[in-house]
Amino acid sequence: MKQNVYVQDIDTETCFRNVQTVTVNALAGIDNNAPDQAGLLQKAQAETERIEGLCK
Repeated sequence: MKQNVYVQDIDTETCFRNVQTVTVNALAGIDNNAPDQAGLLQKAQAETERIEGLCK
């Protein structure tokens, strides 16, 4: 059985800030292949996978 997962186990502030920045950049027309945007997308994907793993 999976242990309980608590919000403090996840850096929610950084995760939210990264998603917000990716969204604002996309709305501003910044391409996903731009180095900074690509890095943020990779971080967001890694966080998503980690959160999904904690929920299993």
